[in-house]
Amino acid sequence: MNPKNQEELPFGDPVSVGDSTPQGSTGVTDISATNTRSSSRNEGKGGPSPLKGTRIRASESDTTTSSDDDTSVNQPKLVVRVLPDIVALDKTFDYAVPDHWHRDGRAEKLIVGSIVRVDFNGRRVRGWVTEVDVTPPGGITLQPLQHLTGIGPPEELIDLAFWAAWRWAGRRVTLLRSASPMTVVSATGIDTAAVSGYSPKNPRYRDDLFTTSTAGVNVTVLRSAPCDDGVAISLAATRRGDALILVPNIALAGRITSALRSAGVRVAFGSHAWRQALAGATVVGTRKAVWMPMPSLAAVVVFDEHEEDFQERYSVTWNARDVALERARRRGVPTVLVSPIPSLEAIAQASSQIDRDIAATGGVEGVTGAIAQ
Repeated sequence: MNPKNQEELPFGDPVSVGDSTPQGSTGVTDISATNTRSSSRNEGKGGPSPLKGTRIRASESDTTTSSDDDTSVNQPKLVVRVLPDIVALDKTFDYAVPDHWHRDGRAEKLIVGSIVRVDFNGRRVRGWVTEVDVTPPGGITLQPLQHLTGIGPPEELIDLAFWAAWRWAGRRVTLLRSASPMTVVSATGIDTAAVSGYSPKNPRYRDDLFTTSTAGVNVTVLRSAPCDDGVAISLAATRRGDALILVPNIALAGRITSALRSAGVRVAFGSHAWRQALAGATVVGTRKAVWMPMPSLAAVVVFDEHEEDFQERYSVTWNARDVALERARRRGVPTVLVSPIPSLEAIAQASSQIDRDIAATGGVEGVTGAIAQ
């Protein structure tokens, strides 16, 4: 290998936006001009360029050739930042929105979290839009987006996934895969209006657990009996609105879902209910349910928070309880952590104030407190 080419990046298609900038560089990585030197040498000898689709830095005299579907992007009207679904890379790149997308309305559907298809290093890969209407580096010919697949994680979950990647020192791509729908979800026909489904016969039991404070977001550690089915606490959470209810196993999730639906609560159960959760519903599920979209999140409950099942065993080794706490903190909603043997991590999230009211709680000991924002 020529030593001069060892510093060149192997990705010749998109333009990196500089997640990491080498010392002494200008801050703009001209990945689109990769192998330009070798291409020029070959063309000077009369031979073809070794890389199909290699793009060179545009100048005033250059003429940009358009593809078969009119994707001329010499001066794009709109540029988006995309994180390709490549775990080993985990970097964002700028892509141009084709002009004909503005004419057919697809450009208006591009939002943070949209799932798209892009050309990357000679192949077409999936990616997530992380920023819209960005300013690209000058003098660079951007590649166009190839396809708008559908809706992906909302902006709230994009930011939460980036936080989790920092918190557990992992790859953002892995977390966004967990937050994405298993099937293609289009924006057509989704009604994001919240649906109220509460029976007036439901007792007002344990509603005092879900309170907010001016000092911060309340986090309650509730020491419950091992035989508690969790239905009463779940109903109290849903009386506030759409609740996120996490359980360690699918059997308990099914029992709580059945009880809530019998009470008239709209429930999204399982990963296949991603579209229903986006439209507005209480989410009940295991570890990955913490990444379900919830536009009207009102309360969070984690049953048996001490269980190791909430810890992801593969990279990134995130914990659903901690992700739920961070999500509740950002939304400003109360959280209840339920366990017969609360973990030290859970107790650390609450204050040292201990409330005991055996008559009111049915023999339950609570430790409540607030986290300052």
